[in-house]
Amino acid sequence: MKPRKWTDRQGGRRTRWDAERLRSLATLLGAGLAPVQALDVLQQQFPGSAIALGRMSQRLRGGESLARTLSQAQVLSPSTADILQVAENAGQLDEALRQVAASAERRRKRIRAFRVKLWLPWGVLIMALFAGSLLRMQMHDASLSGVSLDLGLWLGLVAVVTGLLLRLLETDTVQWLSWGWCLGARGRSCLAAFGAVRDATHGAAHGAAHGKKQRSRLYNLAYEYYFLALLLWPLKAGADCGSALASTARLLQCSDYQRAVRRAQHCVYRGETLADALQQTGLLLSTEMTQLIRSAEQAGRVAPAIEHQLALLQQRLELAAQTLYEWLPRFYYLLVLGVAGRFLAG
Repeated sequence: MKPRKWTDRQGGRRTRWDAERLRSLATLLGAGLAPVQALDVLQQQFPGSAIALGRMSQRLRGGESLARTLSQAQVLSPSTADILQVAENAGQLDEALRQVAASAERRRKRIRAFRVKLWLPWGVLIMALFAGSLLRMQMHDASLSGVSLDLGLWLGLVAVVTGLLLRLLETDTVQWLSWGWCLGARGRSCLAAFGAVRDATHGAAHGAAHGKKQRSRLYNLAYEYYFLALLLWPLKAGADCGSALASTARLLQCSDYQRAVRRAQHCVYRGETLADALQQTGLLLSTEMTQLIRSAEQAGRVAPAIEHQLALLQQRLELAAQTLYEWLPRFYYLLVLGVAGRFLAG
């Protein structure tokens, strides 16, 4: 029987923890406070969440881990809770909380800035639609009810598209990664099946190669960042490579990915190197990363090498995200201009 979940609610709505709460919790844990004591302090800092924090404290006193308690309270996304669980098992929970808080704050600022940029095109759209409505009624003798209906339909269309866009931007990054991996797996399967009719060996190899090409560079960056982050925590704590790979199994909710993780574990337990296991199972999407891990294994510095590479990947991801959020308003302007032009054309 699954444990009952509750939510941290304010004003009747479920709320995710923001960067301030996560950073406060990380500071308290880093100062040496036990998780129960840290939550007691948070109750004083955030009285609006005192009831939910009190329930969390009760679960902690019952022997539940902090990461699992936060997951049950639904104050974190499932992927974030999984990352914190791995970090907690490795004794690095306060550091992981700081990283999660920084990432959440950067994402919130980007989405907030994007929302602000939507006001101008919305104002242009409304003025254009109302001007078009007046022209229709004066020059084409259109009825008020017909024009109002058409106006409401076009405004509703843009509002629905805007809501879907914002919802997609707020979707958990790891959820996007799961969708992308599953689509890539289906693409490989279809191409391999097609190639088997012509040439079984050549078709399977071509399908696997094309499956990797299907994923974009941004996808590869995001996937390798989250994958290596989960791999790093156990390695820093001194765990073996097989145990570290087990911590990555829940990263993506995709059976193809999870089978690849199990195959990589079997390869490591058979005596193969971590780099060879990741290369054979396709868990690393770039040859550069495979070569880096192979060189780090030979030098006996896998964890420091991964940690350094994560910092570089984070910089590249931030640059890619910044570029994406710079281009999104331009596409939105095209949508608004297209709708306004179509309405004015009648």
